[in-house]
Amino acid sequence: MIFIFLTKFCFQNNHTMKRYLFSFLLSLLLVACSSSDDSVPVQEYECQAPSNLTATQITHNRAILDWMGVGNYANFILEYGQEGFVSGEGTILEYVSQYYAIENLDASTNYEFFVTSICMDGTTLNSSSRKLFTTEDCPVANIYDAINITTVSATVRWSDNSFVGNYEVEYGEEGFAPGTGTKLMTTNRQLNLVDLNPGTAYDVYVRILCGSTLGDSSEKFTFETLPLCNTPTGINWTNLYSTGVRIYWNGHGESSWQIQYGLVGFPLGTGTVLNTSANPYTIQGMQSNTTYEIYIRANCGSNGYSNWSQPFVITTL
Repeated sequence: MIFIFLTKFCFQNNHTMKRYLFSFLLSLLLVACSSSDDSVPVQEYECQAPSNLTATQITHNRAILDWMGVGNYANFILEYGQEGFVSGEGTILEYVSQYYAIENLDASTNYEFFVTSICMDGTTLNSSSRKLFTTEDCPVANIYDAINITTVSATVRWSDNSFVGNYEVEYGEEGFAPGTGTKLMTTNRQLNLVDLNPGTAYDVYVRILCGSTLGDSSEKFTFETLPLCNTPTGINWTNLYSTGVRIYWNGHGESSWQIQYGLVGFPLGTGTVLNTSANPYTIQGMQSNTTYEIYIRANCGSNGYSNWSQPFVITTL
């Protein structure tokens, strides 16, 4: 009705009024077009707190942290620490981008983090809620051999999938209680043990240091140092008689040996002892049709005697 009225008015009045009417209608048209615009409201671009916080690729000492920025942000501040840490007292990383790797974490530990948006004006800060994650257990090492064994040393080697390179090695004579042995730290996957006793068995354990946390011990690994005097091996006979036997064995550079024999099952130290520098050697004075056990050990002079060999059993004719 307003439009009809104004139209009649213009035709009934002067040309100037027609120009005013045209301007008025053009303004109405522009306002109508503006009100029907589908553009996104300005408030949706306002800088807001990050969302969709995630922790992925979690290991015993590392995690990938990611989040989604919302609105007109410039950058982020990342803060993390063990579960329950006080804001401002965690590890703070400024001006970080999304998808950030944190390392040197403790194994089997609950951590949490939050992210703060630095808005485009450089002063406005909006923080997210906290995201919790847990690191994996520290891996366990596997001791697989001992090399370069001498009378007083040996190199122990192990493997693991920790990618850490910090290890605690504990060792002691066979049967020692873990926690009471000698402990050494190393960054290598092998360690040379020195000042050992000759001819002695040793137990070894390895633990991986993940951050400030020591993982579980490896399974026990046992090796034996070389003796100062080597035990004879490979005892056998060449001739068997009704009253004796001719035997031989493998020596290891020695030139003198001690033989002990007795009826099968006799305790060492109670048998007949013979000293000899001959190899082969004939034992005489036995009873016919009788079963005997025979032991041999090397005489190494100032280095003492070797251990007794394994028993060699024969039955006379």
